[in-house]
Amino acid sequence: MTGTEKLDAFIRNSKGVITSKIAADHGIHREYLSEFVRQGKLERIAHGIYITPDV
Repeated sequence: MTGTEKLDAFIRNSKGVITSKIAADHGIHREYLSEFVRQGKLERIAHGIYITPDV
C-alpha cells in the first residue's frame, strides 16, 4: 500500500480528521499531507491538524 493509499484509508476511517503526529505514527510521511492539501483533499486548520473539506 502506498503512502497515498494509506492516507486515503486513514482519512476515511478517522471521520475526516488527521494530525501530522498520527500520520507519522502510522508510517505516513508528512509530504503526503502537503500533497493532499495542494490537491484540495485536506485543509490545514492549525499547525499539524488537517481536515477534509466536508467536515
